[in-house]
Amino acid sequence: MTTAASAAYNMNSIPQIPPGQFKPLGGLTFASDSSPQLYNTPSKTFSPRIGFAWSPDALQNKTVLSGGFSIFVFPLLDVGTVNTSGFSSTTPYVATNDNYISTASTLDSPFPNGLIPPTGSSLGPSTYQGQLVYWFNPDFHNAYSERYALSVQQQLDRNTFFQVAYIGAHYVKLPVQVDLNPIPRRYLSTSPVRDNNAIGLLSGSVANPFKGLLTGTTLNGSQVPRSQLLLPYPQYPADMVVMQNSSSGSDSYNSMNVRIQRRLTAGLSFLMNYTWSKNIEQDSLLNLRKENRYPGLSSPSGNRLNLQTAVLLFRRQQLLESHGTCSVRRMGHQWDLSSAVGSSAVVGECGLSRWPA
Repeated sequence: MTTAASAAYNMNSIPQIPPGQFKPLGGLTFASDSSPQLYNTPSKTFSPRIGFAWSPDALQNKTVLSGGFSIFVFPLLDVGTVNTSGFSSTTPYVATNDNYISTASTLDSPFPNGLIPPTGSSLGPSTYQGQLVYWFNPDFHNAYSERYALSVQQQLDRNTFFQVAYIGAHYVKLPVQVDLNPIPRRYLSTSPVRDNNAIGLLSGSVANPFKGLLTGTTLNGSQVPRSQLLLPYPQYPADMVVMQNSSSGSDSYNSMNVRIQRRLTAGLSFLMNYTWSKNIEQDSLLNLRKENRYPGLSSPSGNRLNLQTAVLLFRRQQLLESHGTCSVRRMGHQWDLSSAVGSSAVVGECGLSRWPA
């Protein structure tokens, strides 16, 4: 007699509940008598400018040290996308209602359920569910730049001078578009190669708790991908809850500038410039990795929600490939003809730029 025994245990890493117990939170809020403004921002800005120039007597007045610092505040320009959710309506084309098991519409009848009418603010937090929502960041702050420079200019002889200067700038609070409805990172694969198990788990069909509730949208069918119900706001499509003008971006610029100029006779002068610069932008999100609080999307009770997003991990977009640096050499001449023909001048220039490969 032969006896065999075996046991198997499989654990689903994603907890599941019956569709009837699924209760998502979150929804749009609208202007009210107590809060009618588009955004809240400080009414005062600080924009100082200071500079200096000094020629030490000990250096026989042939050396000049100069520098400066300033702050420039940028005005609000991007207000073309004023909040219109609910007061305008776009009906999406729904290709399937069961995760592409069957078709939901045809080219002859692309909108079998009719068009979605605008509802204004009458639906409250239920406005635009199943559709793209976006709004202007109500806690927007004006971006500004800090600019600074320091230079040394030395007279070599009566007709020649040499100058070395550092010029830099730091831009802060630059506008960034933030998506508040990504798949949480804990459900994504960390494998360096294609992870078919994770892909199959997230793309697999499950019962749709919104069946029949979001007419005319892609979330109205009997089934949806499992990933849809894992979103922070599953009543909205993935990556379609967007806050505009998050004041989170930055930019830094640093450069060294060298200049030699020599004046000749008859108004003719020659000059040579060399510039080495580096620019690093941080103005878009690479991925989502941290929980932060963002305004504009609230729970039905009016309390702010803890939204899963990230502002800390930016794509460091380097303008040039080799550490974001470049060097530019320029040589030129200038011939002042004011003594002969009024105030005319002839200027010529040639340049050589190096972009690292």
